[in-house]
Amino acid sequence: MIMLTTEEVEAFVSAFVAENRITLTENQLVALVRAAEKAWNQQNRLSVPLLHEMIFADVKGAGAYRVQQLINSRQEERAYPRSDIVPRLMVQVFHPTYQRVFDNDLTESNLSIEEACWRVGALLRSIHPFLVGNRVLSFVIENQLRRRHGLPVATLLRPKPVFDFYRHELFKPYAKRMMQ
Repeated sequence: MIMLTTEEVEAFVSAFVAENRITLTENQLVALVRAAEKAWNQQNRLSVPLLHEMIFADVKGAGAYRVQQLINSRQEERAYPRSDIVPRLMVQVFHPTYQRVFDNDLTESNLSIEEACWRVGALLRSIHPFLVGNRVLSFVIENQLRRRHGLPVATLLRPKPVFDFYRHELFKPYAKRMMQ
């Protein structure tokens, strides 16, 4: 098992925050470093709500799955799964997908481990289990997987059209079946 030092984790987190122009309080940055280090050291005992709570310690409702629909600025529902099925999606879709990538048990022969790591993060963002912080949390989890497989840490998110394509092509058909 590759162990990360606090300095390595701090360097990764600082690079990610700077590259993506994310504003965090000092407490949030410290919590994010602590959470990333803990997630790495725990290996396959990933608890997404606990990790979310650690990263967003000073946000009301941190660590709790959302219980309301997401509404955009025009007061329209956003295209994410209903809040009542988020726990089921996390158990039945996200965690098995995470575990397969963690174990390098890829079912698609032409899928690289780098792409698989990205898809785990994109899947979490597609489920959108929390009201805030899904992007940062998914990036932490993606990079934990990347480090596990000896890949360099990713410091930039992929362009939105790439994510939208993934959501549309790979996640939405499955989510529709889960919503029935």
